[in-house]
Amino acid sequence: ERFCDDALRQRDKLAICSMECFVNDLRTFLEPSDFPYSPAAVSVSAADIHSRTVDFIKVRRYEKRWEKSIGFAADKQHGQRVRWVRLTFILDVSQRARPEHARHWHNAWHQFTIEQNGIAAGAPGVGTMFHTSALWVR
Repeated sequence: ERFCDDALRQRDKLAICSMECFVNDLRTFLEPSDFPYSPAAVSVSAADIHSRTVDFIKVRRYEKRWEKSIGFAADKQHGQRVRWVRLTFILDVSQRARPEHARHWHNAWHQFTIEQNGIAAGAPGVGTMFHTSALWVR
C-alpha cells in the first residue's frame, strides 16, 4: 500500500495517469476479519500475510480482477506463498518518445524504485522491486 501511495504522491514526477493496485481490494477483504492490514503497525508474520493473500485471490471477484497481478509458489513449510506482485501504472509518456525523453522517465522510475527498495529492506516477506516498460526496452 505504501508503494502505491508514495507513487501517487509523486504522480507528476513519475508521469502517472492511472494505476492498478490490488492493495485497496486486499484491505477491503481483510477488514471484516479484523486482520491487521498494516503489518508494520503490529506484529504479523510473513506467513500470515501470505496465507491471507492466498485466501484473497481465491474469492472469485478478486481472482477475476487480480489473477495476473499476484503470483504464487509452493512452500513446503507454509503451503502457497506470494512469489511476486505486479502493479500497473499508465504513464503520460508516448511510446514514440525520443530516447532522451524516455531516459528521463526511466531514470525517475529507477530512482523511485531504489528509494522504495530502501524503505522496504528487511520487511518480512518483501523482496526486491523493479520496474519495466515497453518504452524502456524497445
